[in-house]
Amino acid sequence: MRVTNWMQHNQSLNNINRNMRNLQRLYEQTTSQKVISRPSQDPLVANRAMRFRTRLSNVEQHQRNVESAHAWMNVSESSLFNLLRDDDSIFAQIKDELLRAVTGSNVMEDKMVMITAIENLIEQIALEMNQTYDGRYVFAGWRTDQPPFLMRDMPGESHVITQNFNVRDIERTYSFQRFAPDDIYHRPVNIIKLPFPNRNLNFTDPPPPPLDDPALEPAPGVPAFGIEFVNGAGVQNIVPQPRSINDVDAYIPAPGEIFYIVETGELVFHPDLLDDIEDGIEITYQVSDLRASDINPFVYFDTWSTVPRTNNPPIFHWPQEPDQEINFEFSPGSTTQINVLSRDIITANMIADLRRVVEFTRSLSAQMPDRRELEEIYRQNNPGLSNERIQELVAERMSDEITLITEMLDGPNGRLRNMIRFMDDFHKVDATREHTSLGSRMRRVEMFEIRLEDAEHNYSRLKSENEDVDMHQALVRQAIAEAAYQQALRAIANNIQLALINFV
Repeated sequence: MRVTNWMQHNQSLNNINRNMRNLQRLYEQTTSQKVISRPSQDPLVANRAMRFRTRLSNVEQHQRNVESAHAWMNVSESSLFNLLRDDDSIFAQIKDELLRAVTGSNVMEDKMVMITAIENLIEQIALEMNQTYDGRYVFAGWRTDQPPFLMRDMPGESHVITQNFNVRDIERTYSFQRFAPDDIYHRPVNIIKLPFPNRNLNFTDPPPPPLDDPALEPAPGVPAFGIEFVNGAGVQNIVPQPRSINDVDAYIPAPGEIFYIVETGELVFHPDLLDDIEDGIEITYQVSDLRASDINPFVYFDTWSTVPRTNNPPIFHWPQEPDQEINFEFSPGSTTQINVLSRDIITANMIADLRRVVEFTRSLSAQMPDRRELEEIYRQNNPGLSNERIQELVAERMSDEITLITEMLDGPNGRLRNMIRFMDDFHKVDATREHTSLGSRMRRVEMFEIRLEDAEHNYSRLKSENEDVDMHQALVRQAIAEAAYQQALRAIANNIQLALINFV
């Protein structure tokens, strides 16, 4: 077959172009440091690159989740540490104050110091439970815009609250009422404590709204006020009757009755109702005019707000979900809870116990007989007694008063003694359990962090092996390709020169 000059020229140009394309590909690899710049260059490499990049992106997102979880949980753990650390914790200080009040020699002065200290510690508890991360309250469950403890007074606002209690919540203790220096009522009682003493509580249904104002129509679903017992006989609803601690019958409910003591937040049960509490009870009531450091009903309870608001319904429901876990994903299909609920750490019962002890002790202090008043009574009733004898009688009477108060507060079922027992047996146990659970979850997050670091290293290595160019080899191949290209140019130049001579 005859090989023409044209055929030689075309074949030479094709070889040069092929060498140029190969050299261009090598230039792209060395400048981009990637094996391919377009999927069409190697679909297999492109497919593997997409898989590795997706997995690496997931790992990086999970690592960001770990960082956020660490920050959230560290804030939570710091607050729990302040509540529970061994010697200087808030719980330890509360117990120390209670023990100091129990064992102090100057009874009422010690009790009043204890009142001030516990009130300060309640404020500190509120501060710890209101900790935030990234503008969200870490102990508030799903309602991260609501502080677990109110940060200001709420005058004019009222809330319908539903609380559940069981037989564990019944406290068997003693009442104390004084209506005159020698007129003292002191009897055993069975009580359940509400966390809002000295607040405006209502156990009777509110009056209907004005019919001419359609904006104030009651919302459907608001439960009936009162205490609901569920037992074998069915559902029974009892409406507590309000009583003041100054009422003679405040702690003597009739069979089937329940009294509410306004000053102390206590529900006093007649003994014949105690058997009906075995299956639990549900208490619904309305509370108004809450104050700073009170627990937030929106965080702790199933709540209906009954405050008219502009452009909002006058009554709206804040349901209380049983589990308000905030879960972060740290690997596909594997999540971990990062939050702890304030209602599980500082329970409503604990706040009720603390406030009840404060209010009851304050009422005892107010009812303590005045020494001068006693001296005047003895002088009036016994005109012939000398001042020395009157002083002796007053001293004996004050000693008897101290003995009686010590029995009520510090005795086997005294209020302070019960509070110490509740702190050890219930409240501290609840908080410690949540602290332990948080610690175990923090350790799990740390293990996820280690595994994600290994996964990031492995996927980065695989991605690099698949996509990245070995620069040493690429430069060698580039040098070879450049030499081949130059040699091709010289060969075609020689060929063209020889071909032109034939036409001279």
